[in-house]
Amino acid sequence: MLTAKQYAEQSGAPYSTVMSWLQRDLIPGVKREDLPIGGWFYLIPADAPRPETRRGPKKKTDSDNGAEKPVKKARRKKGDDQ
Repeated sequence: MLTAKQYAEQSGAPYSTVMSWLQRDLIPGVKREDLPIGGWFYLIPADAPRPETRRGPKKKTDSDNGAEKPVKKARRKKGDDQ
């Protein structure tokens, strides 16, 4: 079993990324151990695969916010007097 820091070094990913994966349950076989003083730590199997995730922020869709897409107004050309 590896700590999050050891897993980060082994997988070549930043520690903060590994912690994000752990919080989102993307690494299989992880055990979360409670500490007696509060908090917890993760134990990751040494053979756990690196999660396949897309890089970058998640693209928003119209259904994400539940609102309809705003309608853009057509621009007026210079000299149009309507």
